[in-house]
Amino acid sequence: MANRITQDYRANGGWDSLAECRPMYPGDQRMVYLFFGSERENARQKEQRERLAKAVCRRCVVIETCLEKALARKEMFGVWGGMGEDELQALARRKQRPIGGAAAKSA
Repeated sequence: MANRITQDYRANGGWDSLAECRPMYPGDQRMVYLFFGSERENARQKEQRERLAKAVCRRCVVIETCLEKALARKEMFGVWGGMGEDELQALARRKQRPIGGAAAKSA
């Protein structure tokens, strides 16, 4: 369950002002790279970068809100709410399935 700070910011729409990943100063691109990477990175570099980004997420007070917003906007690139691209895509697919799945209907 979301904490009180997160609930207050959900109501007011300013949740991202509390995010640990917000830039340190205008024009700061370090967090952008950490959370979104580069087309030039290989699989090992992506794994390391995502692990570091997820560590930032773990100490964030709005991690749950971030994940909810990312899923609602269908964000499939970058790290959002403590999940990498593959995890986000898998979670989005699971949320699209009806409860019980197709196997339950045919049984």
